[in-house]
Amino acid sequence: AAMNGSVKGLALQGHFLYRGCGVRKNEVEGVMRLSEAAFKGSDCAACVLGGESYHGKRGIAKDLSRAEYWLKKAVSGSKVNHISDKDLNIARRTLRKIEDAKPVATDGTNCERKGQ
Repeated sequence: AAMNGSVKGLALQGHFLYRGCGVRKNEVEGVMRLSEAAFKGSDCAACVLGGESYHGKRGIAKDLSRAEYWLKKAVSGSKVNHISDKDLNIARRTLRKIEDAKPVATDGTNCERKGQ
């Protein structure tokens, strides 16, 4: 399906490669496929990338800005919707944690943490 241009197929292929589900694990290739699918509008791929960036897992560095970017894409109604309700709720909760952790400036605007 991924070879025929299916964004869902590309996201699944990336997920399987990244986690080693039924195929030889290849995190680098998996992340590349997940990223391509997410850029093409896969909410599921964006959710995986956001969650892994939030936790800093499996070769993806912990990066809250990147996690926020991908999780916003996942929850905002992407072009290709195939995320489960459970994963969508997890993405929303994780995004809230990121947003709640941001310090608030005295003028009421959000400010970025040092080093992020």
